[in-house]
Amino acid sequence: MLELVVGAVAVLLALTGAAIIAWPALPRAWRALRVLTRRRRPPARPSTQVSAPSQPAHPDLHPTTVKALTAAARTYSLLRANGEDRVAGELRMAARRVRTDEAQGLLALAGVLRGLREISLGDGEAEGRYRRLVEELKQAVKDRSEQLELLHFG
Repeated sequence: MLELVVGAVAVLLALTGAAIIAWPALPRAWRALRVLTRRRRPPARPSTQVSAPSQPAHPDLHPTTVKALTAAARTYSLLRANGEDRVAGELRMAARRVRTDEAQGLLALAGVLRGLREISLGDGEAEGRYRRLVEELKQAVKDRSEQLELLHFG
């Protein structure tokens, strides 16, 4: 009986020593083992149902404000692509202001919208897309401004 206890203690001491020696390499080995098991596993089939993102891009902003910022970003890209850098810069600054101070930023976007009406792009297709984006931006700014009771559109 004593021999079994001594043998078990010796085996445990040997395993403990081996674990102490191997410890620095163990995390790397576990990662490699996980990678190998993932490679052998067949990939999961994508579901046919597309789920909405769990968190919006700007979690602290109202969805209507996010819609206005999205329209502003798309309009900014179109203006930059057509060489209207000055107005695009004004639009970008107003959109940045919305992220820090929503009310003042919306007022700044409304001011930039007045200047956007005067811009005319040379390309007919780009012009139509530009007008739709400006209208989308105007509607989003109008909706959120009315919700905050900032501006009254007639």
